Amino acid sequence: MTTGQWRFLLDKKDPKKLGDVKLSGATAKRFLSGFDALAEVCTADYKSEFTDLWKLTYTRFKEVIILLESKEHFESEDVDMFQLEVDGFCDLYVGLTGGDGMTNFFHSLCADNFAYFLRKYENLYLLSQ
Repeated sequence: MTTGQWRFLLDKKDPKKLGDVKLSGATAKRFLSGFDALAEVCTADYKSEFTDLWKLTYTRFKEVIILLESKEHFESEDVDMFQLEVDGFCDLYVGLTGGDGMTNFFHSLCADNFAYFLRKYENLYLLSQ
């Protein structure tokens, strides 16, 4: 199905449902670049505060990803700042999704696993290549 710039696969068994969306690499970045519009559509029947919370959550997530993709070396205080960003994101995200939204990636973020590796390797860019 195509609507404007958004294109989604439909479920093969039930064409009224969306199919799986695999969010990795460039696909994830392209998908998330339109998150504000997606939040507007998906939360149209809710109060604007709910939509605003999703948008804020995305903004916090984007800040975390920018830090993770950084090529700069992280000092101890940089890792502390990173984890504060992560904690702010996780509080919002878990508040909105509860346990159902806790993927392995988000669990690793919230459990300080990324901060551990930032302290150990000073950045994760070389490990991601």
